[in-house]
Amino acid sequence: MTDWRPIEERIRQFLAKRMAIDIATPETDLLAAGYLDSLALTELLAHLEVEIGCRFDLEDLDLARLRTVRGLAELGATKTDGH
Repeated sequence: MTDWRPIEERIRQFLAKRMAIDIATPETDLLAAGYLDSLALTELLAHLEVEIGCRFDLEDLDLARLRTVRGLAELGATKTDGH
């Protein structure tokens, strides 16, 4: 399985640079904390598809998994597994 930690760092950098969001921990709930709304989450997912070279399918978009940087990184790692 692909290591999710480099993807997590890329997400954190994107949030800091493009969205001016500095999260406390990778487990911070980005939606509940008000850092992301549905549009910003969509932008983040599109960025990840380009950044790590994957494509998210509809069944991948489980909101519980998309709420945190850690969850997003783990999902991204599963989509790049074997590449």
